Amino acid sequence: MDGVSNVSRQVVDVIVHSNQYRPRLRIWSLADGTCSFRAIPIEGFSDAKVKLGIRALTDAFFAADDLTVFMLHLHLVPLALPIAARGGKLVTFLHGIECWKPLTLIQQTALRCSSLVIATSQYTKEQFTSCNPTLREQDIWVCQPGSESEPRAVNPDRKPSLFALIVGRMDAHERYKGHDLILEIWPRLKSEHPSARLVVVGDGTDLPRLRSKAVALGLGDAVEFLGKVTDECLRGLYSDCAFFVMPSRGEGFGLVFLEAMCAGKACIAAKGAAEEIIEHGVSGYVIDYSNPAELFECMKRLFCNSALRSQMGVAGLRRFRSHFTAAHFRQRLLSVLAQHEEQLCAE
Repeated sequence: MDGVSNVSRQVVDVIVHSNQYRPRLRIWSLADGTCSFRAIPIEGFSDAKVKLGIRALTDAFFAADDLTVFMLHLHLVPLALPIAARGGKLVTFLHGIECWKPLTLIQQTALRCSSLVIATSQYTKEQFTSCNPTLREQDIWVCQPGSESEPRAVNPDRKPSLFALIVGRMDAHERYKGHDLILEIWPRLKSEHPSARLVVVGDGTDLPRLRSKAVALGLGDAVEFLGKVTDECLRGLYSDCAFFVMPSRGEGFGLVFLEAMCAGKACIAAKGAAEEIIEHGVSGYVIDYSNPAELFECMKRLFCNSALRSQMGVAGLRRFRSHFTAAHFRQRLLSVLAQHEEQLCAE
């Protein structure tokens, strides 16, 4: 359900639709058990990193110079080094915070051995090179993902409920999504708009603390934590909310913004990769994370003005359809691969 898994599924779809990369496709997944995707078997390792490492080393003995390995997470890239040493080609993806810090020596080696490095946003590329100046000469291509979501028919007689929606993992070690910031602002918002509610979707180790914080702030009746929900439920929440808000300071891209825009909803985000998605003042607002007053004013404006919400939602849906569908990502990725055809010999 996370962003990297979402992008991974989209990459597999691109390979499936490509005559050049489709033959004898194999998929390995660290987190999953053995399963299938698009009728293609997945060899899952159920978080057994040692087992996956042994599998990679075993396959390295049979690797050929016409083998291409798509590495969907930087933390796993070192596993492909033995395959690269045997002549295999590496395509490495950079997503976000995992590469916004100095890389280990083995990760640096893996990046330098990659035939192609792809970042999911210009912002991620810039953050990566800023944290790793010795890799500034690495050729990195930006290929923004799309969304697997499909726009739903809008019922003009159905009015959105007066609640804002935030969707994201709540991890005690990665408190960057903006949950605390929103909760701290909400008492003031509630005093001006008593009926305004916040719905929080997602789970994680920080969920109990955030629930307690909402109660301590007197927001028991204004904030609802739903935990993990089904895809169908989430689509309904996107359709029913007044607007989407996630002032995250650590998004490498932000697929949840695309999901909200696909549902025709205005978005509020923080500066960073979201600026590549949301047109400030047109399809939503991109605010300074360190300025709570700006976030308050933007949320207040959207709660007060239904016409503005609708106008921004229409603009967001238009932008989604013109730039960020899964088909757009397929075109972008195939274009990048085509430009590196000589470096990549795919099996």
